[in-house]
Amino acid sequence: MRVSVSMVTYDHEPYVAHAIESVLAQELDGFDLELVIGEDCSTDGTLAIVRDYERRYPGVIRVVSGPENVGAQRNVARVLGECSGDYIALLDGDDYWTSPRKLKTQVAFLEAHPDCALCFHNVETVDAADAALGTPDMSAMAPYTRLEDLLIGNYIHSCSVMYRGGLVDRLPAWWDDVALADLPLNVLHAQFGRIGYIDEVMAAYRRHAGGAFSVQAPVSQVRAMMDVLRALDGDLDPRYHPYVRRSLRRLRLSLLAARLYEAVPALRPLLERLKPIARRIYKPAA
Repeated sequence: MRVSVSMVTYDHEPYVAHAIESVLAQELDGFDLELVIGEDCSTDGTLAIVRDYERRYPGVIRVVSGPENVGAQRNVARVLGECSGDYIALLDGDDYWTSPRKLKTQVAFLEAHPDCALCFHNVETVDAADAALGTPDMSAMAPYTRLEDLLIGNYIHSCSVMYRGGLVDRLPAWWDDVALADLPLNVLHAQFGRIGYIDEVMAAYRRHAGGAFSVQAPVSQVRAMMDVLRALDGDLDPRYHPYVRRSLRRLRLSLLAARLYEAVPALRPLLERLKPIARRIYKPAA
């Protein structure tokens, strides 16, 4: 049995060694490990760092790169195309895993639950200096959810997910035209089974000034989500259309709120108070 770790990285010089070391620290319980790193022509020292790890860990670490920057979506696609594992875990080059049991815990879960196509766990959020910013309250998360839940709102951090290998052998034609990878990957895999939740914190998501998505303006983030949902809607079974439409309605309200938040500072306290109400109205289907 083999577990592939897909790592994409760009300008992560201060963080990528930590990410790699957290993979190398994993306890391997009856399976082989490969770490495939997609390095996208960084402008800092990221390439030198990952090449050094590749040299020191032959047969375990493989760097996928090229002569020019291909962008985040294509970088994800080419790395996934190089992953040969029975299971595939994701980890961006600026995040890291906090438990050496993460991979074996998820492998054991998926081995014991053949009806699950993927599983995930809770994560903590840290800043650029590893200071804790908080951990989501996942106490109400159901142990099993489905594709329709993801369509209402993505609740899976990319650094926490593990997929069964071989379920999605080709990414859709619109892949390069969207600006998000985690939601469509989760949805595409969830077509093949349930989503399992493991109630443990085993990874850290890093929020910093160089983050590709987290630093975008709220309006841009909402638009990116809407673009992904519209693209997915064309590929999914028609029975999922009502969930997509419901989510798009929610996102239109979010877009209006984001525009008001930016344009009218006096409304910001009110909009903050309305957030939890909106979450209750548009909670996942589960």
